[in-house]
Amino acid sequence: MEQETITVQEIACYVQKGMSKDGKSVGFFKVHSVRPKFFDRAKELGISPEDLLTNSALAPANDATEQVQQA
Repeated sequence: MEQETITVQEIACYVQKGMSKDGKSVGFFKVHSVRPKFFDRAKELGISPEDLLTNSALAPANDATEQVQQA
């Protein structure tokens, strides 16, 4: 892209609290105060911010997703 600037900001991060006995990461997603403009459009389409952050909007309905903890 010519003469255009793309600015990125972190909207969420994964906070690791430890490891489970079977070696899996244990933690939660922390949502920052930055709210992307596309969230309003996603809401109009019936997709919540939590769904976007956990990919559950893209996953089959019977797949389990992690709980998003809002900060």
